[in-house]
Amino acid sequence: YLQQITGRLNLVRPDVMVSVPAGVTNVEQRAVRDAAEQAGARRPAHLIPEPLAAAIAIVRIRFAFARAVSDSATADATTSAGS
Repeated sequence: YLQQITGRLNLVRPDVMVSVPAGVTNVEQRAVRDAAEQAGARRPAHLIPEPLAAAIAIVRIRFAFARAVSDSATADATTSAGS
């Protein structure tokens, strides 16, 4: 379904994402990319600002929590039906 919506849009899933403070200059970004590469990261290392990284983390945590609650409710319903 997602592929039908996006069509031929090529979505890239980076191997490495590094969060950097908001307001980092281009020179500092280049230094972070070079350091990631020297540490063994595959190129290109994608840099994202810390506020965006925090937002992504919150969404992932909320999704995981909602899924855990849903799985728990399903397990409780299955247990009560078997009694």
